[in-house]
Parts: sequence; structure tokens; C-alpha cells
Amino acid sequence: MAKLFTIAVNGADQERYEPIRPHFADPQDVPRLTGQNERILARLREGPATNVELAAVSLKYTGRISDIRAWLEKHTSQTVVCRKGKGGLNTYEITKGTTDGKA
Repeated sequence: MAKLFTIAVNGADQERYEPIRPHFADPQDVPRLTGQNERILARLREGPATNVELAAVSLKYTGRISDIRAWLEKHTSQTVVCRKGKGGLNTYEITKGTTDGKA
């Protein structure tokens, strides 16, 4: 089974995920933040997820969404979009294309 952050290179799957932009995180935080990214991406790959669900993984889920969005846009033809809902309940999902929007 392929890792969450995998792309095909010359016909073979290779892990190519840059877990966290290093200039944004202390080195000791990278493993924790990378794990949060993986869990949020796995949830988004199941379908749309609310901000309440994502906050259960990371209180700063918007930063994780930004990391995931940047990686998806760089390595795939996908992005993460946010649909604003009533009462502050927003829904995030992976879609085709890229966006200049923010988490």
C-alpha cells in the first residue's frame, strides 16, 4: 500500500512528501506536525470533513490544511477547498485544480 504522500516517478511510487516547510517549524516539532498532516489528509481522502472533525486532530488545523494544500498543488492536480457553513461550521474537501485561497 502506498504511503499517504506518494507520487509516481518513472512509473514507480516514491514517497516525495515534504512534511513541513522547515522555515515554519522548529525541528523538534516536525514529526508531530507531519503526523497531524498525515491524519488530516487521510480523513480528507475519505471525503469532506468539517472544521470540528479536523480540530480533533490539530487545534491549528488551518496550518495543516495549508501544508497539505501546498503539497497537493505542487505534486498533483488537486487542492483543498473550504466551504463556509452556518454558525462557523466549515467543510473542507480535496478537489481537482488549484486555488489561491487560504485555509
